[in-house]
Amino acid sequence: LEGQLLIGFLIFLLKIIIFSLLVLIIFKSLLPRFLRHTLHKKTIIHHSGNTMSLVLIIGFVIAALASSLGIGQVIGAFVAGFLIKRMLRDKKAVDELTHEIKEFSFSLIIPFFFIFIGLNFDYTAVLNNIGLLIIILLIAIFGKIVGTNIGGKYTNLNIHKIGIIGWVLNSRGALGLVIA
Repeated sequence: LEGQLLIGFLIFLLKIIIFSLLVLIIFKSLLPRFLRHTLHKKTIIHHSGNTMSLVLIIGFVIAALASSLGIGQVIGAFVAGFLIKRMLRDKKAVDELTHEIKEFSFSLIIPFFFIFIGLNFDYTAVLNNIGLLIIILLIAIFGKIVGTNIGGKYTNLNIHKIGIIGWVLNSRGALGLVIA
């Protein structure tokens, strides 16, 4: 068993090295010039939507490469974002691109995520585990209220405002859906 784990680890390490080399060779040598040209020159593809499209294509390609090597799409997408930021080196361009991707995510990608969560939600599992649901809810509510009271000691807010913040945080159930 130990030998299989070691072989599996070495294979995974080799995949990471191959991924890193491919990303560095292909994307580091070609894309910085293309991105700089796209972002800083008055070209046909200078429009910000086209720049964002180019960045998304880069992200999807690197994510697909990572996925095909068994590393994971999330790691590939993270690496793509990191490399794009390093290639740009212009804080204003990075901030604009970050804002555009954030708007795109919130308007398109996040609804698909919640559709996926809704399709996979099994309400019978919740009904069969009512006790666990109540415990999780109590911990979540209590944690937010206690957390805001602890953090509130370092602010100028009064206890009433701190309590309001604690209760308002309970309406944010997005992370609870992800965990569920």
